[in-house]
Amino acid sequence: MSPQEQAAKAAAQAAVKAEETGQIIILSHEENVGAGLVADSLTDLVLNGRKKVRRGRGGAEAPAVAWVNHASLQSVEAAVHPGLEVLSLGVWDGEPFSLAPVTGLPRLRTLMACQGTLADPLEIARLRGLEYLELGPEDWRVLLDAGAVPRSLLAAGIEVRGDRHPLRMVALTNEILALWDRPPITRTVLDGDPPNSGASWRSAGWFASTRRPEGPGPPAAGSGAGPWGPDPRSHVATQ
Repeated sequence: MSPQEQAAKAAAQAAVKAEETGQIIILSHEENVGAGLVADSLTDLVLNGRKKVRRGRGGAEAPAVAWVNHASLQSVEAAVHPGLEVLSLGVWDGEPFSLAPVTGLPRLRTLMACQGTLADPLEIARLRGLEYLELGPEDWRVLLDAGAVPRSLLAAGIEVRGDRHPLRMVALTNEILALWDRPPITRTVLDGDPPNSGASWRSAGWFASTRRPEGPGPPAAGSGAGPWGPDPRSHVATQ
């Protein structure tokens, strides 16, 4: 690199450092913990290339996402550190977990728990900063009956495993939506006679309203593939 090029690079870097604006980030569909920093600016990217950002379990720092299940971490305590943002409780054959170890963590904003992994779902009420909560229908039922659904949520998910009647999941979803005064999922009932048969038939279908009414609260509810995961989950966005 010539002296002129070195001087130009130094000047550009000084300008970037002085302003600290125009960061380039990446939002990966394979991550659920937010954006990663690519470069401090377009100039920085051109001159220095992409930053080597360590993310997830392979990084030098404690991971922001923790998976507790039979194939990963074996306890909630093992996941605890001040930078934890996402806690996932997956397939587990042992005793259910207490959430007491993560109570008070300053950055915890997402909890996903398979049905049966929580010793006491009401402990969720002590997690003050939750923005996304994904539970099985029975755990949602406990929270709803106790009036303990966190009002800090921006979105919610219903994890459905096995053969569940879809209309029961619709009813549960509508209860969550109602907490934020949002429109319920619409049911459409069709009556008629199928061809080549004298028997009558009835088909009940439902779909998600994507309208965003005025004021805070969940804009939509849905079933199936969505921004938080694949079938057979149902999801509710709350803001």
